[in-house]
Amino acid sequence: MLNFDEQISAVLARHRNDAVLLHRTYPPTDALPTNSRFGGLPALPSVAEWPRMADGTPLHFLAQIDCAAMPFRSALPDRGILFFFGRDSEEQIWDERYAGDKPWRVVYAPHASGGDPLHPAPVDLPPIGDSYPPPNWRPFLREGETAPNVHVEWPIELRRMDTWPDASALIDEDFGRSEGWRTRLLGLISKHKKTQRQADEQVLLWDAYDAALQKKRADAFYTSTGYAPAVGADASYLRNTQTALRILREDSGARAYPDRWIYISLFCRALSAALERPSARTGIQDAEARIAAAEKWIGIADAADPAAAVPAIDREAFRRWAVSLQRGEANVTLDYDVAEWIIESAKGAIRSFAHNRDRARLISSTIYDAMASFFQGDSVWGIQYSQMLGHAPSSQQARETDDPTLCLLNLASDAGLGWMFGDVGEASFWIAPEALAQRDFGQAWATLEGH
Repeated sequence: MLNFDEQISAVLARHRNDAVLLHRTYPPTDALPTNSRFGGLPALPSVAEWPRMADGTPLHFLAQIDCAAMPFRSALPDRGILFFFGRDSEEQIWDERYAGDKPWRVVYAPHASGGDPLHPAPVDLPPIGDSYPPPNWRPFLREGETAPNVHVEWPIELRRMDTWPDASALIDEDFGRSEGWRTRLLGLISKHKKTQRQADEQVLLWDAYDAALQKKRADAFYTSTGYAPAVGADASYLRNTQTALRILREDSGARAYPDRWIYISLFCRALSAALERPSARTGIQDAEARIAAAEKWIGIADAADPAAAVPAIDREAFRRWAVSLQRGEANVTLDYDVAEWIIESAKGAIRSFAHNRDRARLISSTIYDAMASFFQGDSVWGIQYSQMLGHAPSSQQARETDDPTLCLLNLASDAGLGWMFGDVGEASFWIAPEALAQRDFGQAWATLEGH
């Protein structure tokens, strides 16, 4: 294979750029005090109104960023708070030309410091995803139920991180000669052997660049977050079974799962929602009885504070019932559906309590440790993270390296939050340098892309 190491190293060195990593601390008990967050409700000043589209539809609140907490000086403001909103509908179409309106807004409050009261969500704010709820709520919604209209809240720490451009962002001159992606395209359609050979070499160069880029990004992410690098995982169903068994076995006494009512509520909701689908009942003779038992547990759990401790007698009764649920005569330690419902209940509890330090401490260290791989940025697409400034990853066509446009905010699909943009893509906010210098955030625009 041709050796492209020197060329790739030179391009990476030339285009390295600082970005602000929006770090979602895990476990959330370790989060520092912050006025920045994903989701929840915005601390909008009283003079600011909740943004709406021209037809009156309120937009969903996505994030607020405390500019005073920036980890380095940049073109961004050094004080005040930025609020980001977007229409998180089923279609997720953020094309202003198609929608006929801006389905996003950026609100800048230069004098805000995070101390303003939380702005309640408008009563007419639609459910997130409309009839197609996001992944974090989908497992728990029974027939006729819709997702909440407020995103999961999680504190954000602002950290510096190195970034580099996607291969699709490189222009012809980046490798010192006309061998950019345009040349690759011409090679694919050309019948000239020399042109095709050059294009083949270019494919190898771009593939080598992408491999080097993914390693650099992963190293930068782990350096900035302090997370341990991800390791290879077993097939999902096997991993879930092993993780669920660890949760069931490793805690004891008052900390034994399910020690809080939220676990029982979410487990039973996941069971009930799953068994409402006829395809999920294969090999299950007593599906209706299981749903009835789950609904009874839901009634008991929902009558209690979700963070309240489950009495030992109820906890043991629930554990016996849950573990006894098997598919037919399967002779396994734990049915894989039961394992999945345990996992989903643990995910849901962590997300629900993440914004409240006292409640976050109620999640056991065993559950936090067992669930870490779901919350620390790794995915089948590689490392995924949200950022401001720098080179923003794109699942489609990244902004080219000679484009002066600044990344105001790049929100990635996030398995930890359960957020999904497009097909595991990004919701990105952009601004021209001149508009940013003038603090004219009304000139910002947004895109939403997926794989």
